[in-house]
Amino acid sequence: MFDFQTASGHFINFCRLRNLSPRTIAIYKKVLDAFSPYPPTSQGVSDFLSDLKARGSGKKGKGFSPSSLSIYYRSLKTFFRFCVQSELLSLDPTDRIQHPKPRERILEVLSTEDILKVLGAIARHREAKRDKAIFLLMLDTAIRPGELCSIRLKDVNFSSSLIKVQGKTGGRILPFLPETKKALLTYLKFRKPGGEAFFVSYYGQPLNPDSLRKLFRRLTRETGIKIYPYLLRHTSATFYIRNGADLESVRKLLGHTTYSTTKRYLSLNIRDLARVQDSFSPVRGLRR
Repeated sequence: MFDFQTASGHFINFCRLRNLSPRTIAIYKKVLDAFSPYPPTSQGVSDFLSDLKARGSGKKGKGFSPSSLSIYYRSLKTFFRFCVQSELLSLDPTDRIQHPKPRERILEVLSTEDILKVLGAIARHREAKRDKAIFLLMLDTAIRPGELCSIRLKDVNFSSSLIKVQGKTGGRILPFLPETKKALLTYLKFRKPGGEAFFVSYYGQPLNPDSLRKLFRRLTRETGIKIYPYLLRHTSATFYIRNGADLESVRKLLGHTTYSTTKRYLSLNIRDLARVQDSFSPVRGLRR
């Protein structure tokens, strides 16, 4: 007899043992709590997703967006896969349910000119050395904002140019280039004492995601370029793909568990499309 509450508890403990991030575990718990009144069947999953789509999500009374539905579906998929592998269930009830995939979104990325412009703005900051180190590290390694904020002093190995990060899908070790290493070491010379956190504020407090968002909003105002933390991750992955990196290397760099998420970086972004159009459009070269 399948006991949903017991299985949920085992699953959350399994996630903790895998060292998944607290944010990821919180999402899983939220989804499982919401699903608990429904039967663990294909019909139950279908009804659950239909109800989410139809009912208000707390934002202007609208139903859940395709992106939110996708998160709920994938969370349930992960849970039920665990149940099957643990022999708590014989069949995964999500197998017969079509994944409510979100509309494909074209990823914006920074150009080389944009990057240089941002670095110029950073050079005028009070915390210029820290902000440059943050900017280059995120571009170099494609780490998530939360991963950046959780870096500790002991996580950075300068002799081997490796950094350990803890992300949504567990920990991973990433290399960084000499240019990034130089920026990190320069920052450390002027870093305010602030415990174990690698990146700290002007007053020595550990950097948090909100502080990081404020930094990027400031850079947006100063440069006129819309900048946000995940833009650096998108830019990094896109540049790696453009320059010939194989998909497996990029998947490991990004910390993705499957190729499905990584593959979106294979899609042409707006600037790529414009460049292709400029070179190959049948309209190019026409004269009135």
